[in-house]
Amino acid sequence: MVTGTVSGLASYGAFVDIGGAEGLIHVSELSWDRVRRVAEMVQPGQLVDVKVIRLNRDQKQIMLSLRQAERN
Repeated sequence: MVTGTVSGLASYGAFVDIGGAEGLIHVSELSWDRVRRVAEMVQPGQLVDVKVIRLNRDQKQIMLSLRQAERN
């Protein structure tokens, strides 16, 4: 679990700065419910608690989950 700041939005998810590195919360990992628009869930500058679900050092990708950080 880490705390980060939403740094940007895209149609497929939200980018989060987790202290010098940027991870992605895919739209499917934003909520247990269906999400129509990413902006309905998070906004740039918002602090979020997220769970790191995948770290790919070769491709330099950090995948995050907002929904797994919460209770279902």
